[in-house]
Amino acid sequence: MRSHIWTRLLAWFLLVSLLPTVSVAYVAYRFAAAELRDTITDSLVATANDRARNIEAFFQERERDVTVLALDPTVGEGLAQLHAAFEGHGVESDAYQEADDQYRDFLTHLAETYGYHDLFLIGPDGTVVFTVIHEADFGTNLHTGPYRETQLAHVFENACTLLETGVSDFEMYEPSGVPAAFLAAPVLRDGKLGGAIALQLGTSRIHALVADHTGLGETGETVLAAKQGAIATFIAPTRHDPNAAFSRTVETDVEVDLPLSQALLGHRGSGISTDYRDQEV
Repeated sequence: MRSHIWTRLLAWFLLVSLLPTVSVAYVAYRFAAAELRDTITDSLVATANDRARNIEAFFQERERDVTVLALDPTVGEGLAQLHAAFEGHGVESDAYQEADDQYRDFLTHLAETYGYHDLFLIGPDGTVVFTVIHEADFGTNLHTGPYRETQLAHVFENACTLLETGVSDFEMYEPSGVPAAFLAAPVLRDGKLGGAIALQLGTSRIHALVADHTGLGETGETVLAAKQGAIATFIAPTRHDPNAAFSRTVETDVEVDLPLSQALLGHRGSGISTDYRDQEV
């Protein structure tokens, strides 16, 4: 009996002595887990801010590109001569061919040096009087022609109306058959609007920014999307979906809790959430 009592007392003693240890260990674990979670969150927030700054800087640099070109006197002279020859004689005329021969090498060099898919000179009436690669948009009118609802037409209209440089969203562009964004700036001659210069930007350079997984571990990713109405369209592949660009969409008015939807609504934040794959992140 005495042995049994001592056994029970020993068990109670061990239990009582272990409880504080277990409690301290549990509290320490919770504290360490919270601290680790905060550290990881802070790191991800810093990485997200860095990615956002890089993308913003990228587009600011592109805007500077087209602004600088619009101020080049040779661009203004070329636009005036090409537009006059196009309107007065047509694209097949000797007058237009002479103007094209005079400025083509210079304009092609600009597009290639700056790394753009195409360069456009557009008259004040909306006529595309010059392109480097002569796709189906060449010679059409952006006010009345088949491409009047494209991002190129919108950014041209804004440039001529507001007299300032503008950049469009990425969108599928029918003449090229690939997604593209456009930048346009007004070309002024003697204080009057002479038309606009526009540059067509492909997706490869922006995809390269998103594909950088530095600081994101083995599973982290950067998701880049554009909001069109109530739909968010992915404009770059993701780490978990290489085919996401312009094929994956999210209804932002339905899936409002997604981090992507919140970002497109202008909200910043961090924490545990569910991503576009319905995975906890």
